Amino acid sequence: MKNYLVMLFVLAFSAAVVSAAETKTEATDMTLKGKLVKKEMTGEKATVSYILETTDCGKVELSGKDVKVDDGVKLDDLVGQEVEVAVKGIAKEGKKHVKVTEIVSAKKVEVAKTEAPAAVPAAPAAAPVAPVAPMAPAK
Repeated sequence: MKNYLVMLFVLAFSAAVVSAAETKTEATDMTLKGKLVKKEMTGEKATVSYILETTDCGKVELSGKDVKVDDGVKLDDLVGQEVEVAVKGIAKEGKKHVKVTEIVSAKKVEVAKTEAPAAVPAAPAAAPVAPVAPMAPAK
């Protein structure tokens, strides 16, 4: 019985390792656009994280111990602005979740300002309706 349980555990562990190895994919080049936000955590372990808020992928973490940042990329200068970031990363679930492995470049994007719509002319006032005289009953 004990040997059976050990063998079952080894098979389950082997299957988990094999499936994890199969799902690991290579990082690909991507260009993400959105607003760059900086979050600072204070306390015992003060940390700074950069998050790109995109419309396609939601919130994408651009900082972390596994993220390599190329020389010349200064995210502090772009905080609070609309930016375009060239990264290497892994997209999961289509493009709903992106794990960034390297930041290649980042630049500010000029957002086209939309003009206010032209004033819509008011509908013409309805012409007054003349009262209708009552008709005499037919004989």
